[in-house]
Amino acid sequence: MPVPGLVARARLLSGLRRFLDQRGLLEVQTPLLASCPALETEIEPFACGPFGPYLVSSPEYAMKRLLAQGSGSIYQIGSVFRQGESGYKHNPEFTLLEFYLVGQDQWGLMDCLADLFEQVLGWPRPQRLDYGELFATRLGLDPFGFSFAQFEATLAGLGQEVPDFLRDSPANQTDQLDYLFGLFLEPQLGLEQPVFLTGYPHFMSALARLEQDGKRSARFEVFYRGFELGNGFYELKDPVEQRRRFEETNLARTAKGKPAYPLDEKFLAALGQMPDCAGIALGVERILMAAAGTRQIGQVMPFTWDQV
Repeated sequence: MPVPGLVARARLLSGLRRFLDQRGLLEVQTPLLASCPALETEIEPFACGPFGPYLVSSPEYAMKRLLAQGSGSIYQIGSVFRQGESGYKHNPEFTLLEFYLVGQDQWGLMDCLADLFEQVLGWPRPQRLDYGELFATRLGLDPFGFSFAQFEATLAGLGQEVPDFLRDSPANQTDQLDYLFGLFLEPQLGLEQPVFLTGYPHFMSALARLEQDGKRSARFEVFYRGFELGNGFYELKDPVEQRRRFEETNLARTAKGKPAYPLDEKFLAALGQMPDCAGIALGVERILMAAAGTRQIGQVMPFTWDQV
C-alpha cells in the first residue's frame, strides 16, 4: 500500500473518531471471537474449531448486549472476518465502523450519517430514494409482490435469461431481487452524491423493525459511486420475533446446503432490555475506495489476503 494511502486511512479513522466522540458516543471494544456466529443466509463465518469459536463477521450482537446494559450510544472500529469474500472490492478481513444512536430511528440515523459524510469527508448530503419506487420506475417490477414469471419477464426485457441458480428450489424472492439490484441498479446508484435507499420489503428485514404498514423494513442502505457503503436499521428489540427470524435464516441456509448454526441465547436474552436505537455498519475500506475513486481494495488497506 503506498504511503499516501496509509496517511489517508489514518486521517479517516481519526476523523471518524473525532466526529463520533463529539456527538457523545462512547468507543467500545468487543471480542473478536464469539461462541455463536452472526446468522446470515449468505455470510459464512470462520470457525476456529469443529464447533467454534468463530471469528466475528460483525460486532453487532456484543454491542447490543452493551446497549442493553445501559452503555448509551456507542461505536466500534475494528476488524471483522467473512469467508469467501475475496476480490477487487472484498477481503476476508476488513475494517468495520459500527455505531448505535440511542433514542433515534432510521431517519435520525440518516441525518447523523449525512453530517458525518459532510464534515469528515466533504461529501454532498445524500439523496433519499425508495426501494419500491426504484424497482418500479427502473425495471417495471413491484418488489413487494411478484411471481417467478414476472421476474423472468423482467430479465427477458433486459436481454437476460434467468441463471440456473435462481431456478433452483432454494432460490427465493430475496435472491431474485438481489440479483436484479446488483446487476442493473446498484452500479448506477450514487454516482453524483451518496444515496440512502429506504423502504426495503418486510422479508428483507434481518435485525430491523417493520414499518407500521407491515410491508416495509425500517432499514436503509448507503451507496456512493457504485459502492454499497453500509446497512442501517431501526433496531428490532423483540426477542420472540428475532428468534423466529433466526430460525427462518437457518432453514434458508439448510435449503441451500449450508450448515445451520446455534442461536446466540445471550444476545436474545439481552434484546428485550435494549433501548430504542438505530445502528449502522459501514465498511471503512469501501468509504476509502469511494473517496479515492479506486475500484481496488488493495489500494486502501495495508495488506490484502494474497499478501499475508
